[in-house]
Amino acid sequence: MCDLSPTVGSNGRSGRGLSEADRSADMDVEPVVEPIVEPIEKSQLSPSVRPIVGYVLAGGRSQRMGIDKSQIEIDGRTALVRQVDLLRQFCGDKVVVVGSEVSGLDRDIPVIPDRNGREGPLDGLITALNHAADIAVSTGANDGPTFGALIVAVDLWSITAVEINTLIDVFHDPTVGPFTDVVHLQGSRVQPLGAVWRITESLQHLSRAFDQGERSVVRAWEGLRRSAVMVSESVLANINTPEDVAHWKASNQA
Repeated sequence: MCDLSPTVGSNGRSGRGLSEADRSADMDVEPVVEPIVEPIEKSQLSPSVRPIVGYVLAGGRSQRMGIDKSQIEIDGRTALVRQVDLLRQFCGDKVVVVGSEVSGLDRDIPVIPDRNGREGPLDGLITALNHAADIAVSTGANDGPTFGALIVAVDLWSITAVEINTLIDVFHDPTVGPFTDVVHLQGSRVQPLGAVWRITESLQHLSRAFDQGERSVVRAWEGLRRSAVMVSESVLANINTPEDVAHWKASNQA
């Protein structure tokens, strides 16, 4: 069972840094411990279209997988289509795929390349936030209290509508949302690529870190105000290797 009670984190330490291998497009996030306060009551609202733009990050090299993991078939569709369909439940037609080489999508799904071409997940994240910032300006949202970017990695196969719904509910909670920059999933480790981001401050902060040579998302977001939604470890798992695929299918398609 997932404990979906959100806990509010601070802008405190993000734990140990990532290894050099974790700077690649396949990111394994280090365990951290966030400060915890009393849980906020979870909204019982069912999934619905909300003022959130959705992004699927699919620009990784898939080096450990050996093949493009976004094109692996799960539940009768590719992993990429699975994530797009999931985000469409909440974002309607405002779903965008970020990646330099993407295939197998309907023509109506926008695809934008990574700004710097496969510089890792941080670059993909900044690319998505840049795009969302343009949408905020063009629609007059101006990064208001309900406008954000829902960003999910293509290799988070266990994330479901339940977790997405909770992330958005917490982001829109008036006691949390206005005082946080990122609402993200967390267990014994954080998962920044399953999160709702407030656009302007997050974009400026991450861009500064990237320009200074940082490539770790976990280190780059230090200083941002963060709120955690606690989930089971299985939800946080990135699918990076053929062994990960076999384990996931054995656990979820029995």
